[in-house]
Amino acid sequence: MNIKAVLGILLAATELSFFASPIRAQTAGEVLKVFEPLKSPERKSRLIEGARKEGNLVFYGTLGVDASRPLLEKFRQAHPYISIGHYRSGSTGIYNRVVNEARAGKHEVDIIELSAGPVSDLIRGGLVDPYRSSETGAMRPEFIDPRHLWSAYHYLVVGLAYNKNLVKASEVPKTRHSDS
Repeated sequence: MNIKAVLGILLAATELSFFASPIRAQTAGEVLKVFEPLKSPERKSRLIEGARKEGNLVFYGTLGVDASRPLLEKFRQAHPYISIGHYRSGSTGIYNRVVNEARAGKHEVDIIELSAGPVSDLIRGGLVDPYRSSETGAMRPEFIDPRHLWSAYHYLVVGLAYNKNLVKASEVPKTRHSDS
């Protein structure tokens, strides 16, 4: 995914509480549903207008400071009118923080950067709403969940190697799944 797409996703999150009803708190999915029928230029314009009024973005992520700082700095340069709150922790820390905030009726975070397992748990727990970034067109289709509950920004390739001196060729698994 290119940096423009990531910045677009960050921007999409910033207008959420601005557009939420003061009478009844809306979910992010309810808020963003209004923008779905809009064409990309109008949608982006409306998101920027809301972001200017909101003025705040809260990002929780596992990315190290060396990786998150350039990303968030690019966002600050593109949108200097938005203040960014950033909480960095491991997967368990972020997962627990999101779940505990939800239990307390707080919904502080706009964007969560987390690995697939904890994200699946948050989705199953009803703590993730669908969103459609105005930059979705810049993303590879396989990086976007069909339900729009997540988008990926990188592949994690896992390779398997073995020591031929210790493992016989006949003992090497031929498929991903074991028969045992």
